[in-house]
Amino acid sequence: MNPINILIGIYGLYKLISLLTESKIEKELPRPYSEIKEKQSYRLVHPKYNYTNGVLIKGSLRNYYSELLDLQNQKVVNPDLIYEHFHQLTFELESTGIAALNQNNNIDDYIAAKEYMVDVCNYLGSRN
Repeated sequence: MNPINILIGIYGLYKLISLLTESKIEKELPRPYSEIKEKQSYRLVHPKYNYTNGVLIKGSLRNYYSELLDLQNQKVVNPDLIYEHFHQLTFELESTGIAALNQNNNIDDYIAAKEYMVDVCNYLGSRN
């Protein structure tokens, strides 16, 4: 055996043992839950602005889309009701023809409203 190989092996063994012992000594004990809870502070940050299809809206998306689909007076909102209102509004939009071009809302707004409200219904349904 070469003496250099023996020295390298001893040095490597020393480093390995020192790393294993240091990690055991410096390992932090778990803190009580109350101490962790006191150090963490959460702050709910609402978005300053909401945009839909490039238009700045006031309030939440849920309120905006429920007004757009005429759902604000409904007691129970489910995906079937959302589809019914969506198809009714798009039929009215298609039947007006040229007059629909002068309206503030186009078909993209109604599609976005339908998709968002269905997602909200599915999310709230899965939480219960």
